[in-house]
Amino acid sequence: KINMYPKTDFVYEHGEHTDYDFKHNGCILYLNNCDGYTKIGKSIVNSVENRLVLFDPSLPHNSSTCTNSRFRLTVNFNYF
Repeated sequence: KINMYPKTDFVYEHGEHTDYDFKHNGCILYLNNCDGYTKIGKSIVNSVENRLVLFDPSLPHNSSTCTNSRFRLTVNFNYF
């Protein structure tokens, strides 16, 4: 899945969620630099171009918008 969040006046944090209710593999590929982020549990992963984060998407996580770029662009993968 590809996410493109347009620039906002302040960093808006989206609601926490899980992708599935069972343990599985996932990753997020960040396609641009911006002040947006992904929160996985209590850890924050900043949006850095070409960064890839691997994690279990059955853990609570959420994303955000950005304020210093026209948009925040990520690609999300779930695999088993």
